[in-house]
Amino acid sequence: MRLVLEGTVVNTVYGKNPEGDTIAVFTEHVPNGSFFRADKNQIHRMSNPNGERAVSFHVYSPPLEGARTYEEAVAASGSGAVPVMAD
Repeated sequence: MRLVLEGTVVNTVYGKNPEGDTIAVFTEHVPNGSFFRADKNQIHRMSNPNGERAVSFHVYSPPLEGARTYEEAVAASGSGAVPVMAD
């Protein structure tokens, strides 16, 4: 669970497309005072949309294990370039 204590956070959730690429599935703006969650094994990215101060509080239960980091890349698709997350 994550709680936004100040400012706004953008949470982008990723999933796999039929080719196996990790692509953005949806993005949500989480304003001050709101909660959001990331389910087990979910790939997500949090960002600060406007550069103003943003503070979020994270609670992990059970404790976080096996977390990985990714870098954004671009993969070609039939409809043009698609942002993906790469190991």
